[in-house]
Amino acid sequence: MKKKIAFCYFAICLMLFMISLVLNREYFYRLSDNNLIVYQLKQVGSIIVLYAMGYLFLKAVQRYFSDLWIALLAMPCGVALWVFAGQFLLLTNITYFMYRVFVVLGILIAACFGIRRIIKISPDFVVMPSCSVCFIVLGTAFLVSTGLNYVNMNYDSYLYFTNYGRMMAFAGDYREWNTSNAYVITNIGQFLPTLNSYTAFWGLEYCLSIQSFMVLNMYGIFAKAVYEMCERKGIVNNKRIAYTVLFTAAMITCTCVVVYANWMLSNAFIMYYLMIAGIMGARKVDKLYADYALVLSGCGLAITLLRKDGIIIVCFLFICYCSNNILKPYILGILFLPSAIGILYYIGYVRLFLNAQTTIAVGTSFMSNKFVAMLSGAVIISAVYMFFVHDFVEKRWGKYIKGIILAGMLLASVAAVAVKLEVSINHIDAVLHVLLSPAYGFSLFLWLVLLAVMLTGRLHIDYEMLLVFGYCMLTFLIYWNKGNTERGIDNSGMRMFVQIVPVMLFWASGCIMDIFAELEKHGDSVGKKKVCHNVDKV
Repeated sequence: MKKKIAFCYFAICLMLFMISLVLNREYFYRLSDNNLIVYQLKQVGSIIVLYAMGYLFLKAVQRYFSDLWIALLAMPCGVALWVFAGQFLLLTNITYFMYRVFVVLGILIAACFGIRRIIKISPDFVVMPSCSVCFIVLGTAFLVSTGLNYVNMNYDSYLYFTNYGRMMAFAGDYREWNTSNAYVITNIGQFLPTLNSYTAFWGLEYCLSIQSFMVLNMYGIFAKAVYEMCERKGIVNNKRIAYTVLFTAAMITCTCVVVYANWMLSNAFIMYYLMIAGIMGARKVDKLYADYALVLSGCGLAITLLRKDGIIIVCFLFICYCSNNILKPYILGILFLPSAIGILYYIGYVRLFLNAQTTIAVGTSFMSNKFVAMLSGAVIISAVYMFFVHDFVEKRWGKYIKGIILAGMLLASVAAVAVKLEVSINHIDAVLHVLLSPAYGFSLFLWLVLLAVMLTGRLHIDYEMLLVFGYCMLTFLIYWNKGNTERGIDNSGMRMFVQIVPVMLFWASGCIMDIFAELEKHGDSVGKKKVCHNVDKV
């Protein structure tokens, strides 16, 4: 039955792909150098290659995740692997060629399979995905390559990511574009340009089809996470499906998610990886598993490379992991090291080796001593906390850690408001103006739902609450310091706020499930009392 449904999905997507060859003929001709069919098939091929790399890597290290989770995480993993390998070549001054990235990733995947075979981890496991997974992946690849999908682009999308990505592919060396005003090197996260360089190697203009695949993939991950949450909460099977459909539909129709997840900017990809990292942080494992650990660490490194201040988000994320006791803090510290080393190495490479310069946004670039000190301080403090401090705090104030962290961030936010009252009011006004505007209809509903859940008085400070509210206050403090949050959905500070919405939805889903479960229990207890009362009367 599942195989038939998957095949029907594939057939429909293929049909839409063929129809798009006619409907989008004029648009694609301008990009495809009059070879329309080959251009659109290249989009499909570029997606399948990334997916296959991510899938093979996850299968090579699979211990904790089910086959379905491997299928869902394969695309974000493949995208991240390409970027990591590309940055490895660029930052070691090895000319960045497409075949060299494939060689690096091929060696990595082969080594993982070799280690798995040597230590005899599940030697009978199946590498190939099921037919249903193949049909769904192929169908989705065709669907997002039609040009019929919704995308959003602005000036930054074209200049700093698309054009810069093409230049990265053609030049293959940071030294080639280290001019007297190297803004893109000193101010822009290198993840998305590196991904756009991947599509440039294929002869494609944009990575929009890959991004659209990631959006649909994100919805699938969210649905799977909500369904498993229902299982953990003991909800019966028929209601699990209903809750999963309900809450996934809430996410798909959330205007914030629709607008920003389809906007070709780094914020969209941070939204994806932050959601995966947030969901994985809510899962408590009985021991250290390679695949689980690599996903946590990989999400952190991806977010670090996506924004120049992304490491601050990662620092907070790993502190949240510590408070949730998903793994030993020193293990989390080790998983944090790739992100820490990655940002510190990049800063050193840009400042000391390239000696790059910029005349634009100097105060918030890697050329600013104050900005670099802030990033380095966040890294050092977080590492010290994970390796040396958390165990001490846990022994004394274990159940109060989350509250202490939130209280500290709240005090810092209040102090910030007091120090720069006018800036803070404008900052808060800019956020509320967007989130509560009529155009963002369902977003307002989400905030009201969370407020209603809090007013029930049953909500305690859990991991999700710490992550959501802590992230919002952290973003406030970052952009309070920069002082550039303005009204409008395209403002950088506003986009950073909205990145947490999928995690907020995941948390709200669990809270609402708890309320429904309590109401059902209350109804059952009332019903039992009535039955007992009637029996007594008889």
